[in-house]
Amino acid sequence: MTGQIEVLIVGGGGIGSRHLQAIAASNKPLSITVVDPAEASREVARQRFHEITAGAEHKLSLTATLDDAPREIDVCIVATPAHVRRAVVEQLIAHAKVRYLILEKILFQTRGDYAAVARLLAEAGTKAWVNTPRRLWPQYGVMRDQIAGNGPVALHVVSGRRTALGTNSIHFLDTLDFLAGGDRQWTLRGDRLGRLEGGSRHTHAVEFQGCLYGFSDKGDVFSFTLHDDNTTHVLDISAKGYRWLVREAQSTALVASEAEGWAWREAEFPLVFQSRITGDVVADLLGKGDCALPTLAQSSSLHLAVLDAYFEALGLPQDAEDVQCPVT
Repeated sequence: MTGQIEVLIVGGGGIGSRHLQAIAASNKPLSITVVDPAEASREVARQRFHEITAGAEHKLSLTATLDDAPREIDVCIVATPAHVRRAVVEQLIAHAKVRYLILEKILFQTRGDYAAVARLLAEAGTKAWVNTPRRLWPQYGVMRDQIAGNGPVALHVVSGRRTALGTNSIHFLDTLDFLAGGDRQWTLRGDRLGRLEGGSRHTHAVEFQGCLYGFSDKGDVFSFTLHDDNTTHVLDISAKGYRWLVREAQSTALVASEAEGWAWREAEFPLVFQSRITGDVVADLLGKGDCALPTLAQSSSLHLAVLDAYFEALGLPQDAEDVQCPVT
């Protein structure tokens, strides 16, 4: 690698610009390149970068094509929609040597993409993680410590269309997998899901209403119920001796435990934004070669369980490698 630290973000609008803001707060000088073919998205990235008081003297470059990106990259974040992500990763690895890669979710839209990208990255020597960051929120870490040895764990999410089910279920399943201790095999069902017309802001994607539900091989239980209204989500989490009702949008939770006679008490549950997370993740990767996000292999297992349920909901074959599930 070159002497300077090279960070690349592919996809500069939306979540990509929030990653950029978090990285800009780093106190270590970085050479940051943002690639996005849309001029409007590049401008969003530029504006949000300058909204942050930089922690160091960073170099920012914005470009429309990967051809202009560095040939050696320390950390890359791919924040594109799912339907182009495999192609972007293939172009990236063909263009540059990448040490560490963070992928946004939903990862990919076909089953075959998961194995193909895993092989490609293994051959390139690129280590990859997936951005499902609730496991980095301090309160979920405290909760996991309390749950340890007190499983199985149940997590039930209820929300309105403001929390898109197709897009966000992987976040909540990952949270449950983290709380339960990981090393789970999940089976999810989509027979109680239906299309939610107009539910996705992406013209090429679908959204769902109804209930996604399932179980792990160790008895943990998951469900995500979405109603066609404008409520925000509530997480109902329980394990032996503990119960939580988490209202993330209000930064509060109701907590009860057997040790306290099951009396409900209100507790703070701070909302942690992406613009406060990515900087620490990048610092961990550069300093330790690892981070607290799930690896690509760990997250792919959860993604494929979710994808199978979506295939079922849409009446698509669940065992085909090349059938596309249009969620992002």
